[in-house]
Amino acid sequence: MLNATFDAGKHDINNIYTDWLYQTPSDVRLLMAIIYVETMSDEVQCLNQLPTDLNESLEVIRRIKDGASQIGLVCIEELASETETLGKAHCSSYISSLVCLVQSIKESIAIVEAWIDNQHAELVAVA
Repeated sequence: MLNATFDAGKHDINNIYTDWLYQTPSDVRLLMAIIYVETMSDEVQCLNQLPTDLNESLEVIRRIKDGASQIGLVCIEELASETETLGKAHCSSYISSLVCLVQSIKESIAIVEAWIDNQHAELVAVA
């Protein structure tokens, strides 16, 4: 698992996996992060269970792409879009693109979980 450090009150402008959180209102960031982790964890689990069913995998990839687009998580959106395109075209590179997408999502989950932990620690410190 990745270890990420977050400075209280300051976001990591170089982190492609958490920048989207700072585009959302501050009063809903923590909730959005929790929903992101839960949703993406579920989607990764779905992809792991459907490795041979292209149509169902493409449906999950489309949901990932659309969800990432909605929150402004460009790197995941672009990877999902590329993977979807390769899958629809039955390209041999689809599987390697899918593996890259899943690994990127797992990395993003770990980083957002670290961000959540930091937010919880800040809330406890204030209380």
